[in-house]
Amino acid sequence: MAGEPLMLDFHAMFKLALGDHSHNYLIGPATKRQRWHADNFVAIVQKVIDNYRAGTTPGTLAALMMDFAESRGCGDFIQPACEHGIGLFGDEWRIGAVVNPDLPYWTDQDHVYQENEMVVCAMQYAAPEENIGFRYENDIVITKDGCEVMSKYPLGIEEIS
Repeated sequence: MAGEPLMLDFHAMFKLALGDHSHNYLIGPATKRQRWHADNFVAIVQKVIDNYRAGTTPGTLAALMMDFAESRGCGDFIQPACEHGIGLFGDEWRIGAVVNPDLPYWTDQDHVYQENEMVVCAMQYAAPEENIGFRYENDIVITKDGCEVMSKYPLGIEEIS
């Protein structure tokens, strides 16, 4: 219905490799507050994507993301996490295996990303009292100076009617 969020979460296979991608929509017309949430979410996801690179860690990315969210006034809506494992032979087994006070039930926050490592850039944003939330999932390959986003579908939240 108008004013509600809609998320599509695709899990594709190509040559037996599992993929992950989600995209968010607002069923329009969106309110100014809904657009504010959507714009914050997109900016935070972009900030994390811009900072993935060989040599960084999930903990570093989470701190960066949370500081950025706080600077935009939306820190209460972001879950402090920035990845999840991928596939049967990825790092899925580590999720929940390392319990610590900073990132409970999450991947080892001190894991150092290596060049050519593949993970899912995943982010959640939720304002339940406002009945709105978003999720982003996209496979990425870590490079020396950044990351390559595997899905070429552009980051954004579209308004549809």
